[in-house]
Amino acid sequence: MRLIAAAIIACSSVCVADVVEGQTAEKIDRDIQAAHLGTWWGAAGVQVEGRTILAKGYGLANKGLAPITADSLFDIGSVTKQFTAAAILRLEMDGKLTTDDRVAMWVDDVPRENQGITIYHLLTHTSGISQKDVAFGGEDSGPSAARANMSARARHAPGEEWEYSNSGYFTLAAVIERASGQTYEAYLKEHLFEPAGMKSTAIMGDPSMFEASRLTDRMGPKGKAVGNAAKWPYPVKWGYIGAGGVVSSVNDMLAWDRALRTDSVLNGAAKAKYFKAFKHNYACGWECEDSAVGTLVTHSGGVQGYATWFTRYLEKDAAIVVLTGFERNPRDMERLIRADLFPDGGPALGVLLRPGQFELNEWKGCTIKEGLGVNVKREGGAAVIEVMAGGKPKPAATLTLSAQQIKALKGQLSTAIAGKGKGAKIEPAACDLYTRPYEAKDGEISLSGDDISCKIMPSVSEGSGAGGHVDARITLVVVDEANSFWPLMLRMDMAMAKSLLEKLGE
Repeated sequence: MRLIAAAIIACSSVCVADVVEGQTAEKIDRDIQAAHLGTWWGAAGVQVEGRTILAKGYGLANKGLAPITADSLFDIGSVTKQFTAAAILRLEMDGKLTTDDRVAMWVDDVPRENQGITIYHLLTHTSGISQKDVAFGGEDSGPSAARANMSARARHAPGEEWEYSNSGYFTLAAVIERASGQTYEAYLKEHLFEPAGMKSTAIMGDPSMFEASRLTDRMGPKGKAVGNAAKWPYPVKWGYIGAGGVVSSVNDMLAWDRALRTDSVLNGAAKAKYFKAFKHNYACGWECEDSAVGTLVTHSGGVQGYATWFTRYLEKDAAIVVLTGFERNPRDMERLIRADLFPDGGPALGVLLRPGQFELNEWKGCTIKEGLGVNVKREGGAAVIEVMAGGKPKPAATLTLSAQQIKALKGQLSTAIAGKGKGAKIEPAACDLYTRPYEAKDGEISLSGDDISCKIMPSVSEGSGAGGHVDARITLVVVDEANSFWPLMLRMDMAMAKSLLEKLGE
């Protein structure tokens, strides 16, 4: 215990590889330590205009009590998908394939009904194949994993609906191997990691590729180490590679950000496709978001023992990376850093729900279909969206948005409307209020703060297994991330969606 206490005290000071430069970085550093009273173990990095202002570790890396630094190595989970996507786009740059290629050109024995699926559909999670339906078996190899994915019965036509798919990215890794003539690991090292100056980043599986002292322990249940970041978390390689499998550090991820601001890995045309949102505001291995300071692209990763978050601001030339052990929530830290980095990012969303006007079901929620309409009122640069329902004199819900939040919502709404195409069937509008985690005061619930957000979903996947389905209506959702809850879902038909867009533009 004395050794652990001494190591923790030692880590409270800046370690050799760490950087804390300037007042903003000092504030971020203080806030990280204060947020979890010094118990948060991980590493964080911030880069602004090509300059690293923060790159620091917190806590202990392994059972050897080595302190975490900005050079400590973590399994970055699904953040790997951006590297798989970049490899595909690099192959397209070099004339080895195109993203419009049908996957059947690169994977054997694809059933006829799935031969319309393209590489781009896999990149954007719009193949129509649900990973829930993929039956893996046979040998642990790329061709076997790719055939298993492409042989599953598609639930939707290619490009029609979005559903996150790890198995689609296993398939992309197999395509990379076939198109390049190299292993996935060798191709990424030669064409991505080395040109980007990512000297310590590699694919897990071979501990000799990594400096042992820099590897963090992979923690299992009850805080017991179950290997380290270089060890596969699953019994098979091709049940993870491509969708995950990259091991990296804060310093290397910041080097990746710098490389993406040049043409050292991808040229301008490739990067335009890389960051262009398709369905569900998802691009090629990136989620896209409008913010108060411009467009950002981001992705999370979660796997046994690790959770990660990587965010890049496209216009502001800034990046945030958070790598954590013990499956801590990296989003909390990313949002804390974001608020310190851009304090003028706009006021928090204000949400007022009035469930007291309606009869709630056993799940403390209700669905309202009668008399549903949406008003928009201007209050200076802000706007108030009122959801009128059931003939009640007061709105069922009220959302107050800043000018930048209005801009973001308009962009998401325009994309969703355009993505539905002509003649797309959308069910009648409905408003769902869910109140289970909250206590209504005088029939009202008021929500605000950094954990509350609002976005447009082009479609919503609901349920799982045989009972799962996709609601194709354009849906405005309020997300309470602290409670992992959606208290409001306004499901719009096309007429209502277009009307809301028009009113927001007035």
